[in-house]
Amino acid sequence: MPKQTPTEARTRRGNRIYRNQFQVQGDTRYSDDFLFAVKKEGERHRLNLGGELEKAKKLADQISAFLMVPSHSFSDLFEHPDFQQLKKPRAYQRRLRASYRAEPNDLVGAKHAPLVGEVVRRYESNAVHLSKTTVSEAVNALRHLAAAISGLSLMRRNSTKRQRDQWRKKTDAVPLNELTLSALEEYRTATLRKVGEDQLDRGRRITTLNSYFRCARSVFSERMMAFYGDFDLPDPLPLRQVRPMREPSRRYVSKINVADIMAKAKKRFWLRELSDEDKADLPPTNRSEDDLVREDKARFIILLLTIACGLRPKEVSRLTWEQVDLQRRQIHVAVTSYDTPKARSSECSVDVTHTVMAYLEEFQPYSIFPPFVIPAPRYGDKEPAKPGQIFFRQLYLWLRKQGVGSQNPLYIFRKEAGSIIYDQTDSYDLAADFLRNDPRIAREHYVGRRKRLEIEVPGLES
Repeated sequence: MPKQTPTEARTRRGNRIYRNQFQVQGDTRYSDDFLFAVKKEGERHRLNLGGELEKAKKLADQISAFLMVPSHSFSDLFEHPDFQQLKKPRAYQRRLRASYRAEPNDLVGAKHAPLVGEVVRRYESNAVHLSKTTVSEAVNALRHLAAAISGLSLMRRNSTKRQRDQWRKKTDAVPLNELTLSALEEYRTATLRKVGEDQLDRGRRITTLNSYFRCARSVFSERMMAFYGDFDLPDPLPLRQVRPMREPSRRYVSKINVADIMAKAKKRFWLRELSDEDKADLPPTNRSEDDLVREDKARFIILLLTIACGLRPKEVSRLTWEQVDLQRRQIHVAVTSYDTPKARSSECSVDVTHTVMAYLEEFQPYSIFPPFVIPAPRYGDKEPAKPGQIFFRQLYLWLRKQGVGSQNPLYIFRKEAGSIIYDQTDSYDLAADFLRNDPRIAREHYVGRRKRLEIEVPGLES
């Protein structure tokens, strides 16, 4: 007698899969395929996993792990190559079709001059080959330019959600034809004129303006132009005609003592020897002592992986234990279900010293929420939606008090790592290989000369 297929089952991660129950002439029957109910950010779907039990269990765990990543959405799930076998639920398909709704100035069967909002929605729907961060930066840059040229106020960082929604609605209603070459150049000139004679501020503004134009121009890249066939776009596109201005040098000059800061970090976070000043800075909390110890040790590991392995903050936050080879003392930076490295050159194996690997082995028991190395902070029985974010925020505050003045202090330590390699090897290529960057980038941006060059001037000897 063949083994009967169960009506429901639990996966290795504890996810429940089941076969749908229905009635036929008074008899209770079950569907052939297993279903997996999953919810994220208020959106809920029942996904068809197929009729094979073991494959359905494995697929459910993969889906659950994929959606645990804060930046991943159902759209990312259905477009990801690992989940092409999933059938898109009807509710999702209806929502997808609704995103293509026509704007008020649409003309059936003819090209029309688009609004900024039309271009944005078309770009967001079809830029599936780009990361969510890249798409967001391009869209925000285009909206920023549209708002500046049309006289709308620019969105502030402390804006509420309602204010941001209202701002997007206004900028999306701006006709794309208003972004002419003369208007773009006038905006850039007016912005620099407001700076005055402060050359440092002028250099920062030039860098910011170049970033806005570069990101907005990517919306109209050659690959994306295929999706704008029904738009009457200007020819040539004004954003492609704007040339970047010369930016100030980004050569890094070391102004901190890494050894001193790492010694203080070990004492503060790893050994938890708190001074009176550290105790005064601690926010009130009702978490247990075990949770506080785990969080402090995680902050030290973040700092250690940055300076000793050259990992980027995003690579640290998405690092899994499967990428850490304790035996060979290597960390494999590669594409996973949770993250894609910044560039092709970023994918490689990073060699780790005995000392750093010893810290990772000692820290492993504290990482109670797999698969990430940096565990999510626990509030009772509830896990937050963004693993590890609280560790980074409080670590940044502590680093700024140690004199690491930067919007993202961990990038200072990454630059310091490249400078240390250059100081030890006198080679830009080896420093770039350690940072997993193009040698030209390492030479121009990250590596500052650490050795002093002194000359004895003839005729000054006493």
